[in-house]
Amino acid sequence: MTSIVKFQSLSGFDDEAPHCHLLQIDDFKFLLDCGWAEQHHEKIIDGLKRHGRQIDAILISHPDLLHCGMLPYLSKLGITCPIYMTMPACKMGQMFLYDFVLSRTAVEDFDMFTLDDVDAVFDRATQLKHNQTEAVRGQDYGIQIMPVQGHMIGGTTWKIMKDEEEEYVYCVDVNHKRETHLNGIQLDAFDKPTLMITDCSTYGYQQERRAKRTERLVQRIQNTTSKGGNVLITTDTAGRSLEMALMLEGIWNDERYGLGRVNLVMVSNVATSTIEAAKGMIEWMSEKIISKFTHKRENIFDLTKMKLRSSIQEIARIPEPKVILATPMDMDTGFSRELFVMMAAHPKNAVIMSGRSTKGSLCRKIIENEGMSSITLEMNKRLPLVGPELEEYEKQKEQERNANLIKRLEEESSDESENEMSETISVRKKTVKGKRTHDIIMPHHVQKKEGGFFKKARKEKFPLFPFNENRIKWDDYGEIINPDDYKTHELIPESEPVNINNLTENQQSVTFGRHKPNDSRKKQKEEPVEEEKAPTKCIKTREQVSIRCSIEFINFEGRVDGESQLQLLSTIKPKELILIRTKEKYKEKLFKDIKSRVQGIRIHMPVHHELIDATKESFIYQLKLKDSLLSNLNFVRVGSKDIEVARIRGRVDYFGGRLELEAENGENDEPKKLEIDDIPTLQPVTNNYSSGHDSIFINDTKLTELKSNLIDCGMHAEFIGGNLVCNNKVSIKRSANGVIQVEGTLSEDYFIVRKMVYDNYAIV
Repeated sequence: MTSIVKFQSLSGFDDEAPHCHLLQIDDFKFLLDCGWAEQHHEKIIDGLKRHGRQIDAILISHPDLLHCGMLPYLSKLGITCPIYMTMPACKMGQMFLYDFVLSRTAVEDFDMFTLDDVDAVFDRATQLKHNQTEAVRGQDYGIQIMPVQGHMIGGTTWKIMKDEEEEYVYCVDVNHKRETHLNGIQLDAFDKPTLMITDCSTYGYQQERRAKRTERLVQRIQNTTSKGGNVLITTDTAGRSLEMALMLEGIWNDERYGLGRVNLVMVSNVATSTIEAAKGMIEWMSEKIISKFTHKRENIFDLTKMKLRSSIQEIARIPEPKVILATPMDMDTGFSRELFVMMAAHPKNAVIMSGRSTKGSLCRKIIENEGMSSITLEMNKRLPLVGPELEEYEKQKEQERNANLIKRLEEESSDESENEMSETISVRKKTVKGKRTHDIIMPHHVQKKEGGFFKKARKEKFPLFPFNENRIKWDDYGEIINPDDYKTHELIPESEPVNINNLTENQQSVTFGRHKPNDSRKKQKEEPVEEEKAPTKCIKTREQVSIRCSIEFINFEGRVDGESQLQLLSTIKPKELILIRTKEKYKEKLFKDIKSRVQGIRIHMPVHHELIDATKESFIYQLKLKDSLLSNLNFVRVGSKDIEVARIRGRVDYFGGRLELEAENGENDEPKKLEIDDIPTLQPVTNNYSSGHDSIFINDTKLTELKSNLIDCGMHAEFIGGNLVCNNKVSIKRSANGVIQVEGTLSEDYFIVRKMVYDNYAIV
């Protein structure tokens, strides 16, 4: 059965914006990805506010910010529909967002969402395996989804199936080549899909061979470190950084390159947690890695050369020369931005961008303006409060603390009489000082007095210290073991001088509660936990950064180039194609290239918020059925199939739904902003408008099946001249236009055969 299919891009229709698209199949709406970029997030939020309540499910293709960065904000918009992603995408998506939130809050007051919001949204995500078929929750639309491998660990190309007849593919940012730890896209999972949605941001870009790019990277590192300089390589948090880490680890282990004396470092807020998580995802990687782990028990992410760090201070303690793999890719915030500012002015240093990032980011500006000598940057800093500002802050906090204490005491004594409650609050106001938050012994004059005609049994009360129970996490195999508990911790000397081109101390570090990743390089003697963080303020300054270091862009994004994209399309052969992230200057040439390789394909290139109608049939319309009409329908089963049909006679009403909403609101109610669709309603008709109709026979009857049924009933049936002859009295034949004809004399055999033919059809 043909479905009504519509597509609308909220973001990602042009060259560089993050992905956020709507796909409607009949009445079911998917949100395909929900990405974040500093330059585009307001536009995405506006689109989600308009369409959020209509979304039935969310499909996440990759764990990076361009695909799932806006997920924690959805709860603030009231979007609580099911979210589907793979297990690695769920875990690594958390790493991406942890690193993002911590980088932002370290230097500014970021309030879009918190670490708790990140935990909440990923806790309710449904995790799938590659090639696992899952029926979507909610209304029964007969829709199934299946994730197919993408270009990051856990990355996904989504395959959506409707009634096992139609197939829709969402395929963005994929890679067709095998890499160090990942396989390429699984092309045999797709066979001429009804509709394919894919991006073409790499069209027109010719990529160098992997060996050539690796050679350029090694030469740049060798030339820089041999002169005593340091190398900064920008990468993402938990996606392509894994491939970069494995590649650099292999280079350092190869004695031919002579980089053993150079220190290799990865720095991010979640560096250790990311690598530890990757160690447990071997089954999601290439067959070579799985085989090595299965037979030799070798985990490719047991890195021996690369040091994992989570603060600038830790990097400064590592001797030079060093190669630093820093996040994020766009350099708009975090360690990569800070290290660039610190290293750019020194001619001996080098900065290598491993990806192009989004348009407008610092990374893209540096790539597009090759050879510039300086750049003005807006720098955010978090400084401790001092002097009058600190006094004002402490005064305000004391007032808030007292107000909260009074409120808590009022809640505790809410069941007492008004006089007793007033006495209790007044007494405790005078006696409470400092930061005491628990009463161990209840004062005698505050105890509740019980009275009345019926005496209640006095329940003895015992004093209890505040206690929080630490619950042990366990699964089907018992308690979950933390590998860090069994490691020999490395002592990091605290007195080493800071020496990375006069690197200054940086305030950015990881200090968060249950979100804090396990770090195998903790100090053995931990400092006591403070009850309250020192108050700080955020300031913004504009700084002129001199660029005297070497700048180079070496593409390790792991995506198909333009020619490979055309080869994928010619192999998959979709019937209809929606192209997103297309460059304006390449649209005409791209259209011709695809038409020449895939015959008979329909191509759409949407612009901003354009609604694409990808319905296969031209004359299909949506109607809402009134309950009064639906309850009177007589459904008939079609043969042996699990399908029922009914004939409907009704009157199309284009304004019935709108009038009903106005009637429900009432005249005296305040006007409400409601999303009213334009789907007309089918109203029942009165008997005056009703008339008879010819019977319609529905099914595709095969004469071979009919012959078997007749023989089972004891009749003699055989094919003679293409006709099915029964008992030499009745003939059944199929005309050129597919109509079944029954001919014979009026006899008992004729009526038996005719009835059996009728039984194969649904007659309405």
